[in-house]
Amino acid sequence: MGGATLTGLAWFLEQRFQVPVINETGLTNRFDISLKWDETDVFHPNLAKLQQALVDQLGLELVPTNMPIEMLVIEQVK
Repeated sequence: MGGATLTGLAWFLEQRFQVPVINETGLTNRFDISLKWDETDVFHPNLAKLQQALVDQLGLELVPTNMPIEMLVIEQVK
Protein backbone atom coordinates (compact mmCIF):
# COMPACT_ATOMS: atom_id res chain seq x y z
CA MET A 1 0.00 0.00 0.00
CA GLY A 2 1.89 3.03 -1.24
CA GLY A 3 1.12 6.37 0.37
CA ALA A 4 -1.31 4.82 2.86
CA THR A 5 -2.48 6.27 6.15
CA LEU A 6 -2.80 4.22 9.30
CA THR A 7 -6.50 5.08 9.27
CA GLY A 8 -6.64 3.36 5.87
CA LEU A 9 -4.80 0.37 7.33
CA ALA A 10 -7.33 0.30 10.19
CA TRP A 11 -10.16 0.21 7.61
CA PHE A 12 -8.46 -2.73 5.83
CA LEU A 13 -8.10 -4.56 9.15
CA GLU A 14 -11.77 -3.95 9.97
CA GLN A 15 -12.71 -5.68 6.74
CA ARG A 16 -10.49 -8.67 7.49
CA PHE A 17 -11.29 -9.10 11.20
CA GLN A 18 -14.96 -8.01 10.93
CA VAL A 19 -14.65 -5.84 14.08
CA PRO A 20 -14.15 -2.09 14.54
CA VAL A 21 -10.46 -1.09 14.47
CA ILE A 22 -9.55 2.34 15.83
CA ASN A 23 -6.25 4.04 14.93
CA GLU A 24 -4.89 5.14 18.31
CA THR A 25 -1.31 5.74 17.09
CA GLY A 26 -1.77 9.48 16.58
CA LEU A 27 0.19 9.21 13.30
CA THR A 28 -1.34 11.12 10.40
CA ASN A 29 1.40 10.93 7.75
CA ARG A 30 1.31 8.70 4.68
CA PHE A 31 3.48 5.59 4.60
CA ASP A 32 4.50 2.92 2.10
CA ILE A 33 3.20 -0.17 3.90
CA SER A 34 4.24 -3.65 2.87
CA LEU A 35 2.62 -6.41 4.89
CA LYS A 36 2.99 -10.11 4.07
CA TRP A 37 1.51 -13.16 5.78
CA ASP A 38 0.53 -16.72 4.87
CA GLU A 39 -3.03 -16.98 3.63
CA THR A 40 -4.57 -19.56 1.34
CA ASP A 41 -7.14 -17.18 -0.15
CA VAL A 42 -9.52 -14.35 0.72
CA PHE A 43 -12.26 -16.80 1.70
CA HIS A 44 -10.03 -18.50 4.29
CA PRO A 45 -8.31 -15.66 6.16
CA ASN A 46 -5.45 -16.53 8.49
CA LEU A 47 -6.16 -13.84 11.06
CA ALA A 48 -3.62 -15.10 13.59
CA LYS A 49 -0.83 -14.83 11.00
CA LEU A 50 -2.05 -11.37 9.95
CA GLN A 51 -2.06 -10.18 13.56
CA GLN A 52 1.47 -11.54 14.08
CA ALA A 53 2.66 -9.90 10.82
CA LEU A 54 1.39 -6.54 12.11
CA VAL A 55 3.59 -6.91 15.19
CA ASP A 56 6.64 -8.39 13.45
CA GLN A 57 6.70 -6.22 10.33
CA LEU A 58 5.10 -2.93 11.38
CA GLY A 59 5.41 -2.92 15.17
CA LEU A 60 1.64 -2.47 15.48
CA GLU A 61 -0.52 -4.43 17.90
CA LEU A 62 -4.27 -4.92 17.88
CA VAL A 63 -5.49 -4.54 21.45
CA PRO A 64 -9.03 -5.59 22.43
CA THR A 65 -10.94 -2.91 24.33
CA ASN A 66 -14.43 -1.95 25.33
CA MET A 67 -14.09 1.74 24.48
CA PRO A 68 -17.23 3.44 23.18
CA ILE A 69 -17.40 4.14 19.44
CA GLU A 70 -19.86 6.13 17.35
CA MET A 71 -21.93 4.15 14.89
CA LEU A 72 -24.70 5.03 12.50
CA VAL A 73 -27.65 2.68 12.85
CA ILE A 74 -30.37 2.67 10.19
CA GLU A 75 -33.56 1.29 11.68
CA GLN A 76 -35.93 1.59 8.73
CA VAL A 77 -35.80 2.45 5.05
CA LYS A 78 -38.81 4.14 3.47
